Amino acid sequence: IKWNPTINLISKGSVVNLWDRHILDSAQIFTFFIPKGGLWLDFGSGGGFPGLVLAALSKSLSPGLRFVLVESDARKCSFLKKISRDLSLSVDVLNARVEDLSFERVDYISARAVSQLGRLLVLTEKFVSRETVCVFLKGGKYQKEVADARKNWDFELNLVNSLTSKEGKILILKGVERVFGE
Repeated sequence: IKWNPTINLISKGSVVNLWDRHILDSAQIFTFFIPKGGLWLDFGSGGGFPGLVLAALSKSLSPGLRFVLVESDARKCSFLKKISRDLSLSVDVLNARVEDLSFERVDYISARAVSQLGRLLVLTEKFVSRETVCVFLKGGKYQKEVADARKNWDFELNLVNSLTSKEGKILILKGVERVFGE
């Protein structure tokens, strides 16, 4: 709340619903699975949702998990770095665009309010293996996004109902592979 007027971490209208709309919405990911360890990439991290929230939870729930938060806005990166240091979290913050990065192995990928599912898969294609678990928080139009993505991508999909939104879903994808021409 202190940083929001300066760098717009969340919309002004959602400040009163900060807990439910942003923090709980992010934290709910760990209600259906808690990874033992590995590398978790969160891109478009902005105000830290869901990456920073999950990193804070993993400090006690999954201490072997390391987070990389990717954000193109340098001001938001400063916020993410400060909070990560203050909470002694296992987090690296990269001031970059996900398109410009490469990783040898990513175990988990998340994004919230970044782009359509098909675009998210394009952005992460170069570091997703068949074992990578992708976790994307989506709103009421998730069905169209999934149908559109399936035109170019093959993946196992597990849909989880959001705890914070009647229309919202959490899309959990595994075995992501691009489908080439028929």
